Amino acid sequence: MALETVATGLGLLAAGMLVASALITSPRRMLQVQTGVGLAFGAHFLMLGLVPAAAMNGLAAVQAAAAILALRRPAASVVGYGIIPMLWVAGTVAWSGPLTLLAVAAMTVVALARMMSSEMPMRFAFLAGSALWFTHDVLAMAWIPLCADVLCFVIGLGFILHRKGVVPARFAAGFSQRLREWRNALTAEPRAAA
Repeated sequence: MALETVATGLGLLAAGMLVASALITSPRRMLQVQTGVGLAFGAHFLMLGLVPAAAMNGLAAVQAAAAILALRRPAASVVGYGIIPMLWVAGTVAWSGPLTLLAVAAMTVVALARMMSSEMPMRFAFLAGSALWFTHDVLAMAWIPLCADVLCFVIGLGFILHRKGVVPARFAAGFSQRLREWRNALTAEPRAAA
């Protein structure tokens, strides 16, 4: 019982961090949070005895960390892209039907998104990955990840529409102000000790 409670807590933490990552505009900070998401979801699934899902999320965390390194050292992108075939192999080994295919497709799209250094293309790719995860979560009846994926999709779409000027001005002004407040709270640099 206690193990299930900790696993649920880790799942909620990971879902919260996933939603928070959608509010961040800096690709580097977004990737840092996503590294934590992969680790938290990996531990969550491991505690539930779902080893293939834990392994996929562990690979996702390593891939996000490699994408962070690739922002400064382009040669490190080899590691980030190299993990994508490992996701395919893991999906083949853990094959359990169409859900596995959706999970591998979603992980692949998200992994490619992480390797982009520009915010807008990264957001478009994350939207595509969120749509695949949404479908997976509905079919798997995974309600916590579904809520996180829907929120990520809505937030990401809101950012894109606002930047493109498609959202009506009144709604966009309020939405944009709230997002800036949340983003500033999430991305504030820790002050150096004097």
